[in-house]
Amino acid sequence: MMLLLRKDDEYRCKLLVVGGGAGGCSVAAKASNKLGAGKVIVLEPADNHYYQPMFTLIGGGIKKLEDSFRPMKSVLPALATWIKDSAAKFEPESNTVHTSGGDTIEYEYLLVAVGLQLNYDKIPGLLEALSIPNGKVCSNYSPKYVDRTYQALKNFRTGNAVFTFPNSPVKCPGAPQKVLYIAEHYLRKSRKRKNAQLHYNTSLPVLFGVKHYADALWEIVKKRDINVNLRTNLVEVKPGTDEAVFENLDKPDERFTVKYELLHVTPPMGAPDVLKACKSLVTEVGFVDVNKDTLQHQKFSNVFAIGDCSSSPNSKTAASVAAQSQVVYKNLMAVMEGRTPNRVFDGYASCPLVTGYNTCMLAEFDYSLTPLETFPLDQRKERFTMYLMKKDFMPPLYWHLLLNGLWNGPGLMRKLMHFRLHSLASRCTRNMGLLGLVLMILDPFKIVRNYVFKPVATLGLAAAEEYRARKEKSVTTTKNVFLKLLVVVLVGFSVVWASIFLYLYFYYSYMPSVLHVKDVHLNIRECQDNAYDCKPYPTANVALTNHQRFLMVGQPYKIILNLEMPESEHNGKIGMFTVCGTVKDYGHVEVARSCRMSMLHYKSDLLKTILTFVFAPLLVFGYREEKQLVTVELFSNFLDDSTHPATNIDITIHCRDIQLYSAQLQVVANFTGLRYLMFNWPVLSALIGITTNLFFILIVCVLSWYHWDDTEWISDIRDRYQQIVKGVSKVNAAMEQTKAVNPLKDTDTPSKDWLLDEE
Repeated sequence: MMLLLRKDDEYRCKLLVVGGGAGGCSVAAKASNKLGAGKVIVLEPADNHYYQPMFTLIGGGIKKLEDSFRPMKSVLPALATWIKDSAAKFEPESNTVHTSGGDTIEYEYLLVAVGLQLNYDKIPGLLEALSIPNGKVCSNYSPKYVDRTYQALKNFRTGNAVFTFPNSPVKCPGAPQKVLYIAEHYLRKSRKRKNAQLHYNTSLPVLFGVKHYADALWEIVKKRDINVNLRTNLVEVKPGTDEAVFENLDKPDERFTVKYELLHVTPPMGAPDVLKACKSLVTEVGFVDVNKDTLQHQKFSNVFAIGDCSSSPNSKTAASVAAQSQVVYKNLMAVMEGRTPNRVFDGYASCPLVTGYNTCMLAEFDYSLTPLETFPLDQRKERFTMYLMKKDFMPPLYWHLLLNGLWNGPGLMRKLMHFRLHSLASRCTRNMGLLGLVLMILDPFKIVRNYVFKPVATLGLAAAEEYRARKEKSVTTTKNVFLKLLVVVLVGFSVVWASIFLYLYFYYSYMPSVLHVKDVHLNIRECQDNAYDCKPYPTANVALTNHQRFLMVGQPYKIILNLEMPESEHNGKIGMFTVCGTVKDYGHVEVARSCRMSMLHYKSDLLKTILTFVFAPLLVFGYREEKQLVTVELFSNFLDDSTHPATNIDITIHCRDIQLYSAQLQVVANFTGLRYLMFNWPVLSALIGITTNLFFILIVCVLSWYHWDDTEWISDIRDRYQQIVKGVSKVNAAMEQTKAVNPLKDTDTPSKDWLLDEE
């Protein structure tokens, strides 16, 4: 990381990233690895980078503030250049940004990632209340105030605990509720709940924007006796009298005052002032005006935005930034390479709604507020596992993967967790014969439901009845039988499905498609003025991609051009003609070239007369034409190179007057070795592959069981420990007796720890 301080000259870069938050760091890491050192500048004034999703846990006393930040220098990519300053003015018309220090940065491409601005000053009396030491007003949204929340909870005695949601966009719309649920749980644990009245005053017309989760949250607030006031907005804080003034947004003239013992304020937020000042860059409300699908600016094609400052209508969360980062990076690279950006952001957002000190509800949804859940279970339920994921798994994921550009959200994991087996089975039917048909017929979820969960549930109820009916010894036996049977059933099904999944994953990552067909649209190349050597032959450029490259590195391919030619007198006179194919990479650099000669198949006049007579009815009614399919094999064993991957092929027919109906390019994979066996004998290969996976997984399971089942070593260690404790006790007793017989003199300096510690 190169840190640049203020200079008098201008800075120039390929990509300027304004903002060193989650989105800025992630895209800067991806882009700097692609573009190289010195090509990316990050403009960020802060000394520290905060993991803001941890603020909720800090406010509940679960985490410490020092766990939530790291030095900015340590999280920015090493190949990027850091200018420790803030943006003062954007000039997208001239591709420049002016800094607060007076410098000017010229860029070719711009990524705006400045986040949201906290407007505590828009609520009269709020800043004064937050400045009171050990006060009753707190806020989780700023590292400056987040420690006040837990202190206010500990100081709470009796009265109203009020939690607010402002009438503005906010970071993570679920966060104002998280602190509410944690506070309620804390008051229950500390036995203060009966003396507290909890109020959640939100400006929204709903408890949560996604009805799928809102219904479950309503059940929680009713169960915990929390008063929810919709369309209610905080307009003033009176720290002198511990009162908060609210307005009814449906009736703006109607205001009421609440006496509080604890007041948690979510401040109004909005786009930073520096963005609002650049009218050509932002919408009417000050957010960067981008296409919600590609995140590219609507007016300036070299400008992108990510995260909270964009006009994208998704919920503003760190999970959204992770999903956006790959879309922004891929589309940014496409624009740099002169291509049209085609990556689409689906509006994914995630909000782990912490509902207490050991439970969490994971909400995931898209633009349309439709659930987009990762795990194959009901995520509306409060779960301890989701709480552990929020508390212990997500912080390392953020620091080590997201900020380094290695985490693009759980999209891939979502597909794996849900095992999109219906679509997979249809592909298997085409390419793997019987195995694909079996997978399509055997609905795995139906099998699991009917042959795993129902039997296990039935067995569980029977075991429960047996538990109540038998004595302690019999109970233990039944419990052991039940547990062993449950383990065997679950492990058996898991092993079988894991074996099938591993083979299918290997098959579709290892086996390329056998055939690709592309239409060839030929046209006559126009000659430039004074081009004396120009030969206007029929030419065409055919892309060897279909959203992505379909040539696999190391796999030999046969490239064939099929020409549909009329058996005209003109084509007969042409005779031999040459067809050339030139394979090129992304930079239009020639990778391989081949030329082949061909011609119409010869037919004598007598043969033509006989064929015309035989097929006369078909020719008259248009069911047959006098034409031939001429096949030209341009490459018989083409190998793609990873350093210069083939992306298109130029076709040239060295005969200006040739007559053609149509042309098609075929790319055929020449399978050899293992691929040849897997393609020609798919069922046998599948059986061998799945059996092999099953064998090795079972070996691992058996060895693991043998290791865990052997508990003699635990008993040995326990016996040795008991012997050591007894020995230590005897030594201590002997030393006590020695001390009683020969007491220490005043001049003696006894050891600080003269007795052995039994621990």
